[in-house]
Amino acid sequence: MTLVNIIALTVTVVYLMLGGIVYLHSRRETSEHYFWLISLSLTIWGLATFLTVSASPSLALFKAGAYIHYIAGNLVFLFLLWFSVYFPERTARSILLPICITLVDGVFFIAIISSDFLFKWFSIDLDGQKNIIFNNAGYALYALYILFLYAAAETILYKK
Repeated sequence: MTLVNIIALTVTVVYLMLGGIVYLHSRRETSEHYFWLISLSLTIWGLATFLTVSASPSLALFKAGAYIHYIAGNLVFLFLLWFSVYFPERTARSILLPICITLVDGVFFIAIISSDFLFKWFSIDLDGQKNIIFNNAGYALYALYILFLYAAAETILYKK
């Protein structure tokens, strides 16, 4: 097991413990539920990172790890957006924008899983080197969308 594998597993355990401690000792308000979902998404992201950097020669595990890595990372920012809507409590503002953003997120999920929107090709060389060829246009659009999610969440929190 390499240092990167140990770090990925350690980070996974820390995310899970942090989310569990906060959730178990909270009042179980909606914002605490979203914080727990953020922590759970980070845990899944850490496990997916472990799958992508593990020494396993399985292309299927590598490919699954890459897909889960990007989807769980996206969920972190989506749940951060919803957390910002409900923290410390939801005001009388409309939740139409977060619902529309969530629907757009669903379109991204479907595009990532069912097409070559994000990934074009996966391979593992004879010497164990793992490679991913990205669709540059899709990756750029996806990265801009993630930045938009983060900026929207921070803007909502700032206005409160």
